[in-house]
Amino acid sequence: MSANPIVPLRVQRELPALLIEGQVHAVPLSGLVVGRGPRCDVRVSASAGNDCHCRITWTREDQLVVTPLATGRLALNGQPLEGPTTLRLDDVFFAGEMPVVVVAAHISKRYPQAVRWGEMVGRAQRSLDLFDLVARLAASDMPLWLHGESGTGKELAARAVHRASDRAAGPWVALSCASLPDSIAEAELFGVKRGAFTGADRSRDGAFVRADGGTLFLDEVAELSPAVQAALLRVLETGEVLPVGGDGPIKVNVRIIVATWRDLEQAAAEGAFRFDLLQRIDVLRIHLPPLRERPADVGPIVEMLLRAAGADRLWPGHVFMQTLERAPWRGNVRELRNHVARTVAHNSTLQLLPKDGLVPASPLLPRRSSRYRYVGQAVIRRTLAAHGHNRTACARALGVSRSTLYRWLAEVA
Repeated sequence: MSANPIVPLRVQRELPALLIEGQVHAVPLSGLVVGRGPRCDVRVSASAGNDCHCRITWTREDQLVVTPLATGRLALNGQPLEGPTTLRLDDVFFAGEMPVVVVAAHISKRYPQAVRWGEMVGRAQRSLDLFDLVARLAASDMPLWLHGESGTGKELAARAVHRASDRAAGPWVALSCASLPDSIAEAELFGVKRGAFTGADRSRDGAFVRADGGTLFLDEVAELSPAVQAALLRVLETGEVLPVGGDGPIKVNVRIIVATWRDLEQAAAEGAFRFDLLQRIDVLRIHLPPLRERPADVGPIVEMLLRAAGADRLWPGHVFMQTLERAPWRGNVRELRNHVARTVAHNSTLQLLPKDGLVPASPLLPRRSSRYRYVGQAVIRRTLAAHGHNRTACARALGVSRSTLYRWLAEVA
């Protein structure tokens, strides 16, 4: 699946593990056998096929290898596996109808249960179940609708679907429908011939043609105008696109993934979205849960973002993270990422605290409500207690100077 060269996995900081039916399994040096039978190390559901389906082992070169043990279908990137095959991080192979995801484990010393698949990080069971569902539906070629609030990672999930599908070697094209004015939407989607309208000084392929043989991701598809929705419906029904000003249709082979935060069923009932187009795209559906419904992911995501920014020194500590996990995070991971960026820019851990909901942007602001002040005081007290009432360590955990901490302590006394 990956274009990266094969390198010894065990010399990397991250080590591979297997995500199977929502459960993470480490691969011991002795290897393990996956299948339905009683002698298998990992026993799976009937959808996996034969009793002993495959063995995953380490080689002398510290590479992870999967070997078929039965005549049932074992496939990687749409190709059947007939002998030992080297696996890479983020690969997905199928044992029968069951996906096996090679996730990165040991990505965190603070959260050893967290894993990474591509650009997605998860520790909560809902996230692991989501990864499994994404990999499972990647095997299909049917249209897929990703539904979720803004900032929940719909494009990351769409990319994971593409990488895990038989189309992984084909093109990946992403288009934001919300940013397309009606005047150019059809040209961006379907292409344009030179001279079709004023300013069309050259012919240009649209997103469908560029994605031929691969995957087309249409973000915020509900923002398309009714006229463009009708044209999109025609393409999905015929598999042909007609460029603006073109002489004839062009055949395309594209898997469609659409995403929106809006309820398309309600929009269709209100006449704001074509019902027949909804029927075409609502074949497979994945709901991405908001961050507040998977609070166990907050810590690993913060750690990952701080490390990527070279600012692991700003890690706030587990007591502080418990406060962040209770925050509503209405902007989801996007909002959390913004707070980490401000934390790095200000060199202050307190910038991690949301401005609304449970916790304040700084522990004590006289203009805030009493409830706001109370939560800020509680953060200070819990952090101080967690560090054995060592004020220097507490100040470091909060990302402030000792003099600032002393002032806050005087105010909460």
